[in-house]
Amino acid sequence: MSNDNLAGIWTRKGLDKLAAQLAGGESVTIKSIALGDGGGTVPPALESMTALLGEQWRGSVNTVEIDPDSTNSVIVQAVIPYNVGGFFIREWGLYDAEGDLVAYGPHAEFYKPVLDSGSGAELLERIKLPVTSQSQITLVVSSDVLATRDYVIKVFNELAGVVESLRGRQQASWTLKTDITENGELVLPDGITYLPGREAINVLSWDGVVCHINRHFLEVGEKDIPSDRVQLLFSAPKNSEFYIDIAGHSGAPALAGDGSPGEPGSGSASIAVIVKRLSSLEQQISNVAEHAAYVTAPQLNL
Repeated sequence: MSNDNLAGIWTRKGLDKLAAQLAGGESVTIKSIALGDGGGTVPPALESMTALLGEQWRGSVNTVEIDPDSTNSVIVQAVIPYNVGGFFIREWGLYDAEGDLVAYGPHAEFYKPVLDSGSGAELLERIKLPVTSQSQITLVVSSDVLATRDYVIKVFNELAGVVESLRGRQQASWTLKTDITENGELVLPDGITYLPGREAINVLSWDGVVCHINRHFLEVGEKDIPSDRVQLLFSAPKNSEFYIDIAGHSGAPALAGDGSPGEPGSGSASIAVIVKRLSSLEQQISNVAEHAAYVTAPQLNL
């Protein structure tokens, strides 16, 4: 269940801290969210509030992100787990790292059951707060924070993109813009990387002449950490033409979704689907690190 964009205000303490930040002070560090029963009714939002009228639960905030519809607002998200409940929610508050109530607001009356009562609901609270600058707000995340499904999908897709960038064969041709002296570094074009120590470079050529590893160039970087450069054991003048062919780093199948409902990116991924896809990602990472197979570069002489 989700309550979208709960209306609320900065408390006087919160406003003072925001003003201090604009004057050169530290940003407001939002650390936790509290929910309460309002003392029996839905209360008004008052700047003078320093505590909830009837706090029932307090937990960690999950994310603070810029509102995609307004750069002058931030969205604070928190997940209230299944095993928390047994009370009515009528108010909410945000606390900073110093323990001060910096934002407060009313909450549409909602009874939060617990799983033990025969029903349970995971509640996602989304609170929209106005700010003058994005830098005014930071976030402290504790080790017990719960991830929202959207966040899991976002992170999954980022990781999948990294694996895919390593999985496929890469080729590029480019012209040097500056001279490179002997033992200097040749930086590969944007987006082109290889895994050192895996014999991943099939071909590196200079003005049409094939170069050989350990003879004409050396890999740069730690083993299995993507590198975007090599060390040339010869000098190459400006306007030299280079070509590189890098082997695919994994024989595992592509991670891209098949378009079926619930795939990451569709906005309706289930936990089971996410777990399945993360397992696939984990296997591909294992393939990259442990089971890479490459084509040996031809041994030609200059």
